Amino acid sequence: MVVQKVHFYLLVMFVLTWFPCQANAFTFFSPKSTEMKIVSVNGGNIEIRFISNDKTVKPSKVLGKQGQVNIQTRVYNQRNTRVSRQYSLDPMKPYLKHLQQYVVEDGTIRVPFEFDYLTATEPGYAFFITVDVTTQTSVTLSESVIIDLHKSSSLDVFSSPDEYHALLDHLKDMLLSPEQVEMLAENLKKAGELEICKLALAARIKPNWRMSKQHCSVGEGATSRDNDMAEGCVELSDRIFSDLLARATKQCEIDDIARRQVSDDVAEDLVNRFVSRWVTNSDFYQSTADLTNVLSWYDQFSPAQTADVKSAMEFEMNRVAIQKNSHRNFMDEVVISEAYRNLVVSELVVAAVTHNFRERVRLADVCKQQAPHLGEDKCFEFASDISQGLIKPFGFADLSEMHESAAYMRHQYESSLKGKIPAEMIESSLSNVRSWAQTYVSTQYEQSNCLNRSLFPLSFMIVRNRVPNIELIEKRNSEEYKYMVEMLSNNMEGAVQQLWSSLQRYPKLRDGRLSAAGCTDSAVLSSAFEPLLSNSR
Repeated sequence: MVVQKVHFYLLVMFVLTWFPCQANAFTFFSPKSTEMKIVSVNGGNIEIRFISNDKTVKPSKVLGKQGQVNIQTRVYNQRNTRVSRQYSLDPMKPYLKHLQQYVVEDGTIRVPFEFDYLTATEPGYAFFITVDVTTQTSVTLSESVIIDLHKSSSLDVFSSPDEYHALLDHLKDMLLSPEQVEMLAENLKKAGELEICKLALAARIKPNWRMSKQHCSVGEGATSRDNDMAEGCVELSDRIFSDLLARATKQCEIDDIARRQVSDDVAEDLVNRFVSRWVTNSDFYQSTADLTNVLSWYDQFSPAQTADVKSAMEFEMNRVAIQKNSHRNFMDEVVISEAYRNLVVSELVVAAVTHNFRERVRLADVCKQQAPHLGEDKCFEFASDISQGLIKPFGFADLSEMHESAAYMRHQYESSLKGKIPAEMIESSLSNVRSWAQTYVSTQYEQSNCLNRSLFPLSFMIVRNRVPNIELIEKRNSEEYKYMVEMLSNNMEGAVQQLWSSLQRYPKLRDGRLSAAGCTDSAVLSSAFEPLLSNSR
């Protein structure tokens, strides 16, 4: 028994004296002294290493078959749902991803990270990656990295630029959602900014919005001197409207409010979405920037300047009014002048007679259908007799003389205005009268009134599909036939003469100083004559 105790004592002493001497000969791995470090996050992968005594330790020595690696990602904001993936070196744990395939030769673990941004509901500009390791001895190692999505370098973190931009696009959708637009509207209401901002925001989406210059208009056909007088009104209108928008914009703090709600880089887009949803339905956006509205907006947004603006505008508009009256009086003088009335009826006669000549074939067809026994030749002779008869009361032997007379009337009109108004204005007036006459004929030849029935006798026979007194066509040389043709000619001449007189009375008819006494008085007041006489209205 004593011998056994001595042997045990000697064995213990041997171990205690031998083991320290051999400490330098062997190295024992201790998981407690091991660190886990995230080496890099790049190209859609995260690289981690185990470090002990400044050297990389193989994952198998740290994890064994019991350890696990858990990689968690979270996008935008810590409140969003995380994506978690667990890895193990034990192939017998199918519910965990096998880690060995991601271990490279130098002992680094290079694992592709996964993330889910489509289910995220909380916006933010961070991308969180956390690695949690449980060693084979149940020691926990953890490290996190936060990627700032604001930085351009964060593009390198992801597997492709498309992946990175999709992440940002979804974030932008959250930041610019209808709920965010509604929230901006509520914030504006709370700040008392909603009404203040509407005018400025209407201008923001209408970059070419200008104030109407209708109140500055002298009228069509105005002289260069007239337009010079109105120029001051035009310039003042532009200036006061620009000033109004600047003042309204200065009062509107929507951009600052939006930046407090979302990030700076999407604040402008949020405001634009607000504009498209809220402002486009507002009275400001729908309204025309005419003088009445602009002055009303001054009362609302810049009341201290309203009196000065109204005073300046009234001064310019008085100048315009003087020119308008001067221009109108001048145009009234032109309209009632003999030269102008001669020009109008001359151009109208040319256009109407030419039209009647073109209707001969159609009237001959009506004649043949009504009286087949007359034949084509007699019907066409009848249509030609009427057309030719229309020019005789005016003293023309044929169409050529009629056109020569029209050219002379143009020359007379031009001479009457020479030196009074610019040459280009005279030319424009001549062109306007000719254009009006042609348009009148092309649009009115089937419109039944006493003037048109006299101007277009062939057309109205065609419209009625009937030739009156058709039996007289077989008696072409009879007095009755000649009287019928002459009556149609005289009707046209009489209507033209009455029109000539109505043009002279036009200013008084227009102003109500005279009542319309006949069909031509009513005609000059109708819309058909408006393009001809609008300069004096």
